[in-house]
Amino acid sequence: MDSLQSLKKDLGDTKELVEVQSNEIQSLKADLQTTNDNLTAVTKEKDNIKFLGMPMTKSGYNSLLWTIIFSLVALLLFFIFRFRSSNALTVQAKDLLNDTEKEFEAYKAKALEREQKVRRELQDELNKQKYAEKKGKK
Repeated sequence: MDSLQSLKKDLGDTKELVEVQSNEIQSLKADLQTTNDNLTAVTKEKDNIKFLGMPMTKSGYNSLLWTIIFSLVALLLFFIFRFRSSNALTVQAKDLLNDTEKEFEAYKAKALEREQKVRRELQDELNKQKYAEKKGKK
């Protein structure tokens, strides 16, 4: 009887121990699940970057950043090309304008000289006419 009682007591103690350990295992499993959830959230947060208020993956952010940089470089090269071609056209137009202004100045000088010559001839004719009229009156 004593040994039966002793075995019952051992069995009861073992059941209690199993129950305590089972509760502890359940508690540890719950803690493990919470820890795994937190780890997943932290990993996602670590792998994401907020850009303009939007969460993006690091690779997506990297791609967007390089796309923007290459686009800006391409625009810069395009505008440099356009500036150089426009500048060349402007220099050419200025040269043509200078040539035209020189030709115009030469034309003005010739026209002024011709006009002065014609006025001088006119004045000479007027003077001849006056001289001839004065001689004719005498």
